[in-house]
This record gives sequence, structure tokens and C-alpha cells, in this order.
Amino acid sequence: MQNSFYFENLSLEEHKNKSNEVYFDCVKRQGQNFVVRFEEIKKEKSYDQIKGIHKLCELLAPRFTESYGVKFNLEDAKTHVKWQFDYLRPCTDSEALAVAIEQRELKKSYGEKMTIKEFNILVDSVKQALKKPKSFADATLEEMQELITKIEALADKMGWHEVKLTSKYMMDLVEFYNNKGA
Repeated sequence: MQNSFYFENLSLEEHKNKSNEVYFDCVKRQGQNFVVRFEEIKKEKSYDQIKGIHKLCELLAPRFTESYGVKFNLEDAKTHVKWQFDYLRPCTDSEALAVAIEQRELKKSYGEKMTIKEFNILVDSVKQALKKPKSFADATLEEMQELITKIEALADKMGWHEVKLTSKYMMDLVEFYNNKGA
């Protein structure tokens, strides 16, 4: 027999009732071995949301191609969306170092030299300034909702009516959030 008790968004009275349920469940198990586990309830995005945002980017790719005159594939569209909506993270030390090395080599190709001190200053400034796109897989529930909303708002503003989640994706999202509330 396994029971799970969820203490999420409860009033004080509801909390007391749940606490009593847990207590009586433990009393029923007297003489038995059992485990009590405390876990944070994480609200995460769904697989359907990740599929949905990839679908939106897939629909955006030809529109970006038209707008910029350069061929955009799915990955290009995803990268553009991340930059456009500031879905970014600070660069890592390795990424900053790679950029600094590239800049040093570029200067060297022009016949200019860079001192160690100048190189270290460049690495530090790159670390402070450079941002990189985050992975959609790392998005929180709120970030994913916000990105989907922003993409659809951009599409509406630009008159790109085909860039929206189909009814199946929307039904999946509605179902996901209805189940979260239950």
C-alpha cells in the first residue's frame, strides 16, 4: 500500500487536515517498515511544450528566410528566437577563453601582437559581456510559457498567421495545465 500526500498551495486548515491524514497513515503502519520522504514539488514544462516551441520555430524559419534574405533552418530559427527574446545565459570560462583566443589570432593575422596582460583583460571582459543562447530543454515552466507567448505575439504582429500552435498542441497544453491544477 503506497500513499502520497501533496502539500501544495494549501490553506492553514487544509494543511492541518493533510497533516492528520499523514499521521493516521503512519499509525496504521505501526510495526511495518516504511519511508517518509520530503521532496520539492517542481513545476516543469511538458514534453508537448518543447515540441510546441520547436514547431513554432520550424514555422518561423521560412518567414525569417523571407525577412532576412538568408536561408534559415530550424536550428537557425531557434537561435534567432533565443537572441530576440533574451533567452540567454552568461558564457562559461571556456567559451570566454575560446573567444579571446580567436580575437588574439585575428589580431595576429593582421600582424599585431597581444601581451599577456591584454589577453587576460580580454578574457575578463568577454566573461562579463558575452551571452550565449540557453537550451529550450533547460527552460522552466514559466520561461517556456513566456517564450511561446512572445513567439505567437511576434507572429501576430508580423501577420504570420500560420505561425501558431495547432489545435492539437493547444489542446495538449490546456490539458497539461488543467491536470497541474487538479
